[in-house]
Amino acid sequence: MPGIAMVVFSVPTADDEVRLLREYVFPAMDRLDDSAELSADHRIRAFRYGADPDLPGGEIRMAIEGEFETVVDHERDRWNDLRESSFVDSWCVEAQETDAKSIAADRFAGDRPDVAAHAPFLATSAAKEWYETFDGPVPAVADDDAAVSAGWWMFVHLFANIQGADWDDEIDALLVGIENRLRSLEAYQGPDSARERLDDIRERVDSFETMLDASDSAV
Repeated sequence: MPGIAMVVFSVPTADDEVRLLREYVFPAMDRLDDSAELSADHRIRAFRYGADPDLPGGEIRMAIEGEFETVVDHERDRWNDLRESSFVDSWCVEAQETDAKSIAADRFAGDRPDVAAHAPFLATSAAKEWYETFDGPVPAVADDDAAVSAGWWMFVHLFANIQGADWDDEIDALLVGIENRLRSLEAYQGPDSARERLDDIRERVDSFETMLDASDSAV
């Protein structure tokens, strides 16, 4: 029965997550799609968990949706080789007899569980191309003092633009994202960290308001 297998790779450090993505996860996505040996209907998404302070090292979770048992059987020897090479400390498979859409419907409110279900797979595909294009990590903001700085924040804006989103749509999305990340920061690093970051946000908003007031007075 189609479902989801979550393959959990524990690696020595958070930096090793990048190596695992580059050397195994992303190449595996292409190899499994093109494999003449594998006819299983599947798709793959990945998450990094090394930012979790409770983890002793790094962790990559690679989800396989669809006929996952065939993919797991096909890849098991490769995962054992990764473990024996000390590249990966350990791996395990957590299987669920459900699909991404059902999981998303349980976790996210709203009437579009298909959006929440597809987003991780689309994000993984986009991240794969970024990793293949750039040698090192792409900063969120390359130069905070620049009038318009390059960085992966542009991806969010350009994705919104291509969908025809307007200013209000994009700002609403960013506000939801800020709230979500502050809640996550509070859960992982405590309320003081979340409040400190919120103070930074208020300061940025206040400085922008001052700039707008100065623009109005100059007109």
